[in-house]
Amino acid sequence: MENKRKAEAQVDRLFLDRWSPRAFDPTPLPEETVKSLFEAAKWSPSCMNEQPWRKIFIGI
Repeated sequence: MENKRKAEAQVDRLFLDRWSPRAFDPTPLPEETVKSLFEAAKWSPSCMNEQPWRKIFIGI
């Protein structure tokens, strides 16, 4: 699918090609993938360095 959006002013193609998903895939993620995502989130910055992050995982 080709993106046909045109900017009125010069803007990086990255912004025009972005995609906002509006669908959910119910396929479960492997446990190792979830652990990897939580590890990445642990190292992500917080707004104005306000810490700590709080993460909740509810597995089924």
